[in-house]
Amino acid sequence: MPTCQHCPYPTYNDQARAAHAQGHCVFDVLISDDGKVVAAHLVKSLGYGLDEQAFNVIKKWRFNPATDTAGKPIASIVAIEVSFSLH
Repeated sequence: MPTCQHCPYPTYNDQARAAHAQGHCVFDVLISDDGKVVAAHLVKSLGYGLDEQAFNVIKKWRFNPATDTAGKPIASIVAIEVSFSLH
């Protein structure tokens, strides 16, 4: 499995903060063999513009890539859940 190398969390936007929106959204993310996010597909939406906030941050994340049994880096698809909480 890939591991997070640089994965900052997204911030709230004004619309979500005003609505006191909390919860999580989920993306299926394709991570290349060099640890870059190649694609992200929204699987579970939270709304209030938070899905877009998460997507814009996730596409900048960097990972230590997954490896095969020989230790060679490989591309992989992982589910990433991004939680938003006002606490």
